[in-house]
Amino acid sequence: MLSARSILFAAAILIGYFYFLSSEYKDRTLDSMAKLIQTQDKYHPIQPPPQKIEMASQAPAEPPAPAGAVQSALLAAAIEQDKAKVVLPPQEEALEHLSPSTEQLRRYATNDFFIQGQGSFQVLRLRAISKYSYTEEMGTVIDQKMNLVFFDPSESSATAKPMTFPVVMKSSNGQLGILSGTLLVTMKDIQQAGLLAQRFGLALKAQDNSLGLAYLGAPRADEVSELINSLRQDPAVKSVEAEIVQNWKKR
Repeated sequence: MLSARSILFAAAILIGYFYFLSSEYKDRTLDSMAKLIQTQDKYHPIQPPPQKIEMASQAPAEPPAPAGAVQSALLAAAIEQDKAKVVLPPQEEALEHLSPSTEQLRRYATNDFFIQGQGSFQVLRLRAISKYSYTEEMGTVIDQKMNLVFFDPSESSATAKPMTFPVVMKSSNGQLGILSGTLLVTMKDIQQAGLLAQRFGLALKAQDNSLGLAYLGAPRADEVSELINSLRQDPAVKSVEAEIVQNWKKR
């Protein structure tokens, strides 16, 4: 039988052997873990934790306006700018709302009138002129038809009378017109048109042989109403009409 000393010696040897094995295993395990960590650091580097940045306090941004609202605002601003650029003469601003009635126009009637076609025309004391030539000194504006101004002439505008045209009014409906100074004369013999013009001191402006129509110009448009009555008494004349401008053209 083994002695107690032998048993203790054997136990010590076994313990030492197991300790040696455990230490070698631990070293190998630590080396493997270190290599694994190095591999992870190489392919998956560790990111530092995000830093918390303190932002300055700002008011919340207003939501953008709809595109349609922005365009409408820009258009309105552009229109206002255009209005500010346009400056109308005082007389044109005053002409926008004029529309005299027939009874109001009758106040300016004179004693001169003539019959033409199926109606009669009353000569008014009003004058007509291009709105681009009208000035306030000429008289009070009564009406406007496109590019023409109808006004009651003042006494100081007598010098401007040759620049203007006489005004007539159709008695049935109050429609205004101007006398151009041209007479449309239908001749019994168109070859006598020149002689007729000489007798009355008129200018033969043109003639239509097929219609027997002569276009005679009066020295002054104000003489037209008197000339109509005189020419109708001439035996060489079939009929006489005054050229009345009523189809207004905008310029």
